[in-house]
Amino acid sequence: MSRRKRVEKRLSGLFVMLLGLLFITIVGFGPSTASAADPKPIDLKWANFQTKEADSIPPLIEWLKAIETKSKGALKPKMYFVGEIADTKDLVPLCRTGSIDVISTPPVYYTGMFPLNAVLQMYYPLNKTVDQAVYSWRGLFRDIPEIQEEFAKQNMYVLNRSCLGVYHLVSKKAVQNLADLKGLKLRIIGGDYPAEMVKAAGAVPVFQAVQDMYEGFMRGVTDGILLGVPAIDAYRLTEVGKFIGFPIGSVLGWSNSINLDAWKKLTPELRGILQETAIEWGARDLQNMLDNENKISKKLKGQGVQFPEFDKKDYQTIIDKTGDPYEHCRKYLLTQGKVDAAVTDRFIKRWRELNGEYEKNYLIPGKKWDYK
Repeated sequence: MSRRKRVEKRLSGLFVMLLGLLFITIVGFGPSTASAADPKPIDLKWANFQTKEADSIPPLIEWLKAIETKSKGALKPKMYFVGEIADTKDLVPLCRTGSIDVISTPPVYYTGMFPLNAVLQMYYPLNKTVDQAVYSWRGLFRDIPEIQEEFAKQNMYVLNRSCLGVYHLVSKKAVQNLADLKGLKLRIIGGDYPAEMVKAAGAVPVFQAVQDMYEGFMRGVTDGILLGVPAIDAYRLTEVGKFIGFPIGSVLGWSNSINLDAWKKLTPELRGILQETAIEWGARDLQNMLDNENKISKKLKGQGVQFPEFDKKDYQTIIDKTGDPYEHCRKYLLTQGKVDAAVTDRFIKRWRELNGEYEKNYLIPGKKWDYK
């Protein structure tokens, strides 16, 4: 065999061998390589301060499903309710360290950490309706970056907040004016201003844990409890008191926040899905609260619970005695909240503007605000 033919034969054999190796690589190892490249789903351990029976839970569960669906399974959130993996007092520390990925809990429980966020839950007399509380929140969330920065200092990123409806007084006797309030011991939430309002009305403010409300009401530790109608029903408080009145304002609720390290590790697409679905949840949460207030109020009336109206002039008298809530809030943020003066003034100014916008554009003309 000539030298040329021997070389050609070797080259031909080498070519066949390379083709075989290529075939083995594609057929034998192709699927395994592709599987290894598939991203592993990201589990999100989500802890809630509420029980699974709470009226606000259905929209929240729908949000978790939307996250998994829109991320095509890349994000897999799982909800744990109060006490299942952590107590409420531990939620922020556990989310800060990343032991829990996402938490739903009220900033007002941690006023020292979240002063700007806490006052939105403390000064509920500023909000005449549920929509107004949420409208102002969305505007402040958009316009005041320090709201997000408070969470960043705790290594968290806030996605959105809930609403808790209009707070009313459930009591053992009808409360229609200042004289009816005099001397009553009232369980309240949310800081100094509501407590000062109760004192200005001649009543006594009582701070009491949720789990102690029913027994305290039954045993006379309190004569009345300020709470949203759905919560009044959920905690069976109308078994003790058959009167619901004295609307004191609407409360912005708990926040949903994710560990900041976990947030930063997500792709821009997955972050966008969380933000998009957070807004969708906020709209559902608002409508759920409005529907529940209406439905449960009708149910309670059918059970004999009375809803006496409170004298509007007496209510204004209470506000006048207590003082301007915006100025009170400003002083609180500067002294107890230790918030920078320039930030405080910008926050209060924008809050006042947003409440004015809502009343002018929606409340007075009776127009519906579309959540955004």
